[in-house]
Amino acid sequence: MERLPWYTDVSTHPALRKGERVINISAASLGENRVMTTTISIPIREVHDLRPTVNTSWQILTLSDSEPNQSISSETISGPPNAKGVIDTQLVRVADTVVAYGSNMPSRGCSCCNRRGCWFMWVYSIATCEWREMPYVDGDSPCLRQGPVLFSIGDSLVLTGGLPYGERLPKTDTWEWSLQTHTWTYKGECDAIPTVRILQGSTSGDTFHAFKREYRSEEFYHVQYCRGTWNEVPDLWGRSLLGVAYPKEFWSGCTKAVSLSDQYQLVIHQRRGRGDTPYITECVVRDCISLDVVPLEVLSVDEAIEKAAFLFVNPETLLIVCPHTHIVVTLDPSILSRFHSSMVGYPDFCDRERDDPTLEDSDSYSYSYSDLTDSEDED
Repeated sequence: MERLPWYTDVSTHPALRKGERVINISAASLGENRVMTTTISIPIREVHDLRPTVNTSWQILTLSDSEPNQSISSETISGPPNAKGVIDTQLVRVADTVVAYGSNMPSRGCSCCNRRGCWFMWVYSIATCEWREMPYVDGDSPCLRQGPVLFSIGDSLVLTGGLPYGERLPKTDTWEWSLQTHTWTYKGECDAIPTVRILQGSTSGDTFHAFKREYRSEEFYHVQYCRGTWNEVPDLWGRSLLGVAYPKEFWSGCTKAVSLSDQYQLVIHQRRGRGDTPYITECVVRDCISLDVVPLEVLSVDEAIEKAAFLFVNPETLLIVCPHTHIVVTLDPSILSRFHSSMVGYPDFCDRERDDPTLEDSDSYSYSYSDLTDSEDED
């Protein structure tokens, strides 16, 4: 099977951040082609300092309606104070608000927090453009941790995973924060959390769909969270999503996921070889029901997506907020009508591609399951 075309235009817009090293970027849609972003950075001259200056900037990006070559305008706004220097703030759209949550500190921590992080949670009202702080309540709030998984379902923010400060094993507890009552509710344990930041996924309707790889294992699973309950099933296509079927010379990789509809996810995996080799950014559509995947046309991205934020500004426009560029991808309107469950044998081809790197990209996915099994029998 050939890689399917899925976009009609890609435009790149510079993000002016000179003299700063970006530590974290997060973004959330405000509707009407508007996006809120927060960028955490430190001055390059302080990169090796024990307690560098942490700079936090807040912006609203607006995408023009004109096509082609859509333009992006930016407006700097006043965000909540970050006096203690939290560096892992995540933005999550929850109903008609945006929740900003974080707790991770620079590596040396700060004396005022006993080096255990600081609670940072604020809620932004899209209607009034006002921020409201949500304080930590001992015993009734999740403990401080590095790198939790955050997502929203309906009018609730869900938190799970993350590594508590001073501990070696990640947390498996799950909490829901209600926009109506502004309180946290413990929802039980999530055995699906193997390590910090290993769970990648997105929300479709009332369900969070994710994929994971067991720590130091070749086993992959599809993970779901719905109505306060976690479930997982084996995922035969996991290698294609997390990039482990690639040759060993490709030593670095990053995977992102964003929902296309109630059934489909767009999964983007980027890999890079050693030295100055270019990034290779591959895309697949994932069926969250059948767990099949359909390979898509490669996306050209010239910088790492590890710290980038991915979100849909509208149903046909994907925005990628990278440290140095903003990338606007216009989707082919017919993309959803062309998905189908026909990827039997895809992992087998990944094995062949790994063993025989001379295979041309144009030949990728052109084998059927019967082709693979017949040729193996002949050998």
